[in-house]
Amino acid sequence: PAVLFNYWNTVATAREKYRSKVEYHFSGETTDYTASKVSSMIARYLDEVEAGMARAIRVGSHGYEDDGESGIPPSYFSYNITKWELNGGHNDVGLPTANALAMEVGRFPLFLEGPTRYMKTVIDNKGDVGDMYKKVKVSGLR
Repeated sequence: PAVLFNYWNTVATAREKYRSKVEYHFSGETTDYTASKVSSMIARYLDEVEAGMARAIRVGSHGYEDDGESGIPPSYFSYNITKWELNGGHNDVGLPTANALAMEVGRFPLFLEGPTRYMKTVIDNKGDVGDMYKKVKVSGLR
């Protein structure tokens, strides 16, 4: 969906700008934040992580005897760019570069890493841990 692509594009652009800015050095400048501001930032970050995990489970992963409805979080995704525009740039070997405008998610077979990492995030919720255990046990991962 366009809204998820736009989110991905915004986050990826910010990440690449940051990497470019700190590739060779840090400025040494510091910023002071109140505890309330830091708490708010962390809460927002955790909300995004939780939303991403929920999306991953919804998108699912097609593995052996899995139609993508198992509720088992996938371990990996790939992104196939389906629409792009050339941006006039070139990479280090002279090939043209482009900006992604749309993509589709590729899926991989189920692998235990997805549910294992998920269970680490819900370790304090025995119900969620038990539910994921049961889902894995009846899946092709058993």
